[in-house]
Amino acid sequence: MLEGHGYQAHFVAGDDPLPMHQAFAATLDTCYQKIRALQHEARAGGATDRTRWPAIILRTPKGWTGRHELDGRPMEGTFRAHQVPLDAVRGKPEQFALLG
Repeated sequence: MLEGHGYQAHFVAGDDPLPMHQAFAATLDTCYQKIRALQHEARAGGATDRTRWPAIILRTPKGWTGRHELDGRPMEGTFRAHQVPLDAVRGKPEQFALLG
């Protein structure tokens, strides 16, 4: 879809935080360099085509850096990752302890 709107898509996908951090940092560097080159070309008067700006598509599991489960229910990769995960911090001391 983004390519159809004129962007140059760069994909970063995975579920392991350390390699994802490295892949995302490398993609940011690449996109930054492309943006600077596009700006330089435009300011030098050499840009004649429609500019295809870079866009980053980040694909990770829902809640992948949060709790994997809570009260025996899976969180990561489920709809619960978009909910308030600690819904009883006032009534359950074990949930309150997870905040710290």
